[in-house]
Amino acid sequence: MSTQISIRFDEEIRKRLEKVSSDSGRSVSQIIRQCTVDHLEDLEDIYDSLRRLEKGEASYSLSAIKQQMLNNK
Repeated sequence: MSTQISIRFDEEIRKRLEKVSSDSGRSVSQIIRQCTVDHLEDLEDIYDSLRRLEKGEASYSLSAIKQQMLNNK
C-alpha cells in the first residue's frame, strides 16, 4: 500500500526532475521515489555504522575487507 506525501521543490529542482523524467521515460514520481529509496538506504547504513562505532564494535578497513574477499576465492 502506498501513501501520498506532499513535498515542495524550488523551480530549479523541478526542472531537473522533469529533465531526468523526460530523458528516462519515467514519471517524476518514479524518479523521486527511487532517489528517496536510494538515499534512505545510504542514510540507514551511515547511522547503523555510527551506532556500531559508538558501541565500540569492531570495524574493518576497506583494504582488510578486500583482502579477506580475495583470500576466500
